[in-house]
Amino acid sequence: MRFASYVITPNRGYFDPGEEVFRDHGVILRTIEDVSILTDGSFVALYSVSADVDDIHASLSGAGDKVIGYDTAGGEGTRRLQVHYHPSDAVRSLFDLHRSHATHLEYPLEFVRTDTSSLRISLLGPESELQDQITATREAIDVTIEKVSSYEPAASREFGTLTERQREVLQTAVEKGYYDVPRQATYEDIAADLDCSAGAVGQHLRRIESELLTGVVPETGVRADADGAN
Repeated sequence: MRFASYVITPNRGYFDPGEEVFRDHGVILRTIEDVSILTDGSFVALYSVSADVDDIHASLSGAGDKVIGYDTAGGEGTRRLQVHYHPSDAVRSLFDLHRSHATHLEYPLEFVRTDTSSLRISLLGPESELQDQITATREAIDVTIEKVSSYEPAASREFGTLTERQREVLQTAVEKGYYDVPRQATYEDIAADLDCSAGAVGQHLRRIESELLTGVVPETGVRADADGAN
């Protein structure tokens, strides 16, 4: 099995015209957490967005028949937005192209440039299938390859859930020896390589550790240990 990561960028600055409407109303798309294709051909997409609820409502209020329904959840900052809609021909063709190859699409998909809707895609599959899919995708849209490597299940699954910046911070921390015993680096050492503040490094690492541990440690096991400790 092989792993491939690449960025696709639509020529018009969007995959679906609705993305421009979101931008016009200040709704920033961060990631696509999941997409389901229903039997009637409509899509249900779950996004992570940065936006006020009023801006979300304003952006979707004039969608007409294109949007069948939507719902939001979350507080200040990042929200989750689920939209049931009829996709554009471009979006539908990209998903049809993916489904015609024996590859696995890993979520979340990350918007790396919100002004152009550039989207990072991560795929798993046999090398020949990955090559064929990337070649076919290039015929329809701009593709920038980021990484092609052997698939390492234990490492890739959890690491792939982190944002690009989080992966960069974590890789730097490991390389500098922050997780060595005894510890070989401080927040300041890591920050010097990343051109940011030590406080920002600490905040990133705490979030990274929280996300990774939540995915690794079974919830029931944590509760059982806590009960035993009490």
